[in-house]
Amino acid sequence: MEKTYKRIKESWEFRSQTYKDRIEGVLPKSFPEKANLYLDRWSFSLLSKIVNNKRNFQVLDLGCGYGRLSEKLLKKYSKIRIYGIDIAPNYINIFNRKLSPRGKAFLGDIRKLPFGDESMDAVFLVTTLMYIVDKKNQQSTFKEIFRVLKKGGKLLIIERDVWGYSLITFGGLVGKIRGNKNKEINAVGFSPRNINAFVEEHGGIIKRKLAIPFFTLSLPLIFVLNKISVNLLDRYLEAAGVLDHAFGSLLFPSIYIAYLGYKK
Repeated sequence: MEKTYKRIKESWEFRSQTYKDRIEGVLPKSFPEKANLYLDRWSFSLLSKIVNNKRNFQVLDLGCGYGRLSEKLLKKYSKIRIYGIDIAPNYINIFNRKLSPRGKAFLGDIRKLPFGDESMDAVFLVTTLMYIVDKKNQQSTFKEIFRVLKKGGKLLIIERDVWGYSLITFGGLVGKIRGNKNKEINAVGFSPRNINAFVEEHGGIIKRKLAIPFFTLSLPLIFVLNKISVNLLDRYLEAAGVLDHAFGSLLFPSIYIAYLGYKK
């Protein structure tokens, strides 16, 4: 795992130097920008469900990147504080430069967090766990999450769904066709059963699961519309958003699934 971890760390540092605080650095760089902005809005709408705007409310952003979501949280909630962890030094620098003093990021490993027991009111991971590729280290990560999370503290996990991703990429064939230029960092997917098991084993409860099935099924058309007409793409994504909001409990097919829960 340590050799794999080193490669992943190097890959993320390269992306942080290449893309800096651009959204394609932390979301699929092969997606059209408007598709990534859709994912960004969806993630933030869910994140808002676990945060309360009260003094001394502490939030932990695991795999924080340049602060894509944390920056929005700090703008919306004036009293909270956010701490971030990431493996890319340049992302840490960008995060701290932009979000200080209420936001503070640390270079580190989510398998061993530099925070005290039950010190966080809310913890979120958005497409971060997928880069911890073996089960032993996934277990270590969840142990740490629930160590630092207060009793009753809220949790949001958004991760690649193994079946939805396989469907939309035709079992990985799409990635091969795109070639090395658009190759993403190696990662794994999870089923709802996987995430439930991890959370429950470490003292948590998943209360709700939400997905984006219509966006996922629309991805081929989104790529086409992005080439043909930006206005048509905007309208289409707006319609997909309405449908995903209404039918978000339909987990399949969805490239990502969101898990909202808390620590018992």
